[in-house]
Amino acid sequence: MPILSEIRRLVADLAAGLKPEPDCCSNWTRSHYEVARSQGVSPWLHKALRAHPEVRLPDEISLALQNDYRSSLIVSLLREASLRRLVHTFNALDIPLIFLKGAYLGAVVYRDPALRPMCDVDVLVREEHFERAIQLLEGLGYGIVSEALYASDMMLQPSLAFMRQGRFLDTVDLHRALWSLDYYRFPESVIWDRPVETMYWGNRAYFLSPELNFVHLAVHNLNHKGSVRDWLDLFLLLSRVGVNWDALVTLARGLGVVRPMFWVSDELSRSWRLSPPRQVAAEFASYVPHWLEDRVICGRLRELWRLYSRLRLLDGWKTRLDYLWAKVFPDPEYREAIAGNPRWLPYIRARISRLIDSMRRD
Repeated sequence: MPILSEIRRLVADLAAGLKPEPDCCSNWTRSHYEVARSQGVSPWLHKALRAHPEVRLPDEISLALQNDYRSSLIVSLLREASLRRLVHTFNALDIPLIFLKGAYLGAVVYRDPALRPMCDVDVLVREEHFERAIQLLEGLGYGIVSEALYASDMMLQPSLAFMRQGRFLDTVDLHRALWSLDYYRFPESVIWDRPVETMYWGNRAYFLSPELNFVHLAVHNLNHKGSVRDWLDLFLLLSRVGVNWDALVTLARGLGVVRPMFWVSDELSRSWRLSPPRQVAAEFASYVPHWLEDRVICGRLRELWRLYSRLRLLDGWKTRLDYLWAKVFPDPEYREAIAGNPRWLPYIRARISRLIDSMRRD
C-alpha cells in the first residue's frame, strides 16, 4: 500500500474511534513520518496514538511526532497572542471579524489548536471595512506579502496575505469575500446573516455557523485537492460539532454548491465511512451540474477551466484580454512570486509543473 494511503487509512480509523492493530506502525520509516508531516497530521497523530500504547511505533518516529506536537503547541501559543491583539484592535474600531478555517477548527473542532497546524490565520471582514482593515494590519506591523500582485488582481482577489516578522512567522490572510474554485461565490448577505458570536479574551469575534463552515471548508478542500488534514477537518466537524442536514441542503441550494457537496460527501463515505443521511445523499446525487462545474472541481485541465471562470467575471472583452495578457506575460515581480525567480524559464517551468502535477493527482 502506498505510504499516503496507509497514513490516510490510519488517520480515518483513529478519528472514527476504531482500535488499531498493535503492529500497524511497526514498519514505519522516516518516509512515513515525512508524509504525515507534509499532510499536516503529525501533531494529531502523536496525540491520537498516545491513546493506544499497544501500537508499536519505532522510537525515532515517535520522537519526531512528539517534537512536531511540541513545536505546534509553541506556535499556537504565540499565534494566540497575536490573535488577541488583532481582535482587540478591530473591536476598538467596531469592525466585526470572522475567524475562518484553522482559527475556527483548532478552537472549536479539535479543541486544541496545537493539533491543527496552520500556515496563516484566515479572517474575514465586510467589503466596506476591507481598506480600513488593511490600514489596521499595517499599523500592527504587518506588510502585504505580494504587493506587486495587489493592483492587477484586486478585482478578482478575495483575500490579501500579510506577514509580520517576530518570534515566529506571523501571517494573516485578510478576506473580503469567500470565493473558491474561481467559480463559487458566497454572497456577503449569507455570510453575515447569522454569524456565531464568541468572546475571545474579552473581545468579540465571530465564527460561521457549522453548516456554512462545512460548506466553505468542503469547497475550499476541493480547490486544493485536499490533504489528509483537510479531510480530517471535515470528518471531525461532522462527528464532533455536527450539522443540521436540512439546513445544510437548503444552504447548498441557495449558494449553488450542491455539486461540491456531492463530491465531498462521496469521498467521506468511501474513505472515511461517514455518510450523510440517505435523503441528503439522494438530493446531492440528483442535482444536474452546470457544464463547467465538474471541469473546475475535478477535470484534468481544471487549472485552465478556472482561469476561464475568472475571465467570465470580468466585463467586456478588452478587460478580459488585458487580464489574460497580464497572466500569460506577467511582470518580473509576479514571475518571482510564482517561481522564486524573475526570469522567464523558471516561471514557465513552474507553471507547466503545476499543471502536470494537477493532472497527475487524478
